[in-house]
Order: sequence, then C-alpha cells, then structure tokens
Amino acid sequence: MSPETALLGLALLLAIADWIALRLKNNTLDYFTKPGVILALMTAVVAASNFSMPGPFLVLVFTGLAFSLLGDILLMLPRERFMAGLVSFVLAYLAYTAAFSAGALSGSVGVVLAVLLCGIAVFILLRAVLNGLQISR
Repeated sequence: MSPETALLGLALLLAIADWIALRLKNNTLDYFTKPGVILALMTAVVAASNFSMPGPFLVLVFTGLAFSLLGDILLMLPRERFMAGLVSFVLAYLAYTAAFSAGALSGSVGVVLAVLLCGIAVFILLRAVLNGLQISR
C-alpha cells in the first residue's frame, strides 16, 4: 500500500470519528478529528509529490487544504470568527479552482483568467451573503 493510500484511509477514519464526535456532541474529540482530516490530506499531498518539489497542481491543492484547515480552526474557536473563516474558505476554493483548472486551460494566462473570473463570482456572492447577514462592509 502506498503512503498516499494509507493517509487517505487515515483521513477517512478521522472523518468518521469526527461525525461520531459531532453526533455525541463531544467537542474535545471534534477539536482533534476535524483538523486531523485536513492534516492527513495535506500529508497525503506531500507524499504524492514523493517528498520532492511538487508541480503546480499539488502546490495549489496543498494551499487550498491549508486555507481549509485555517477556516475550520477559525470556526471552531470558542469565539467564532465567522468572517475570517469565510474569507479563508473563499481563498481555499480559489486555490482548488486554480488547481483543477490548470489542466483544462492551456498556459498561465488561462489559469489567471479562470481565477480572476472565480474571484469576481466569489466577490458577488460574498456581497450577497454579507447583505443577507446584514453586516456592514
């Protein structure tokens, strides 16, 4: 079994443990399992790069996972940091979009254009969310 496969299995087990923690309302277990899933996925990305310099796809996926981890932590804090968590997840989705668009689009101009268009869409959606929450900008 490859290291990536083992780490993906660990991520799955941690996700199941997190679901159980949520069901049992066990916050202590949740504080370990929720970030643990993302950390296992980040480690799997590093293992997939054979511990050498990864290509742009893996760098962007790793960046997206890092922002996802930050967002999870911000939303789990005793004094929830909703806006900071939301921004972190938006950055994660932009990184994921760039990663998965990189193969479909030719050249760096296409990737930049895709990220720019996604950024505009996210900005529009973020304004709608903020207006819906009645939070002043």
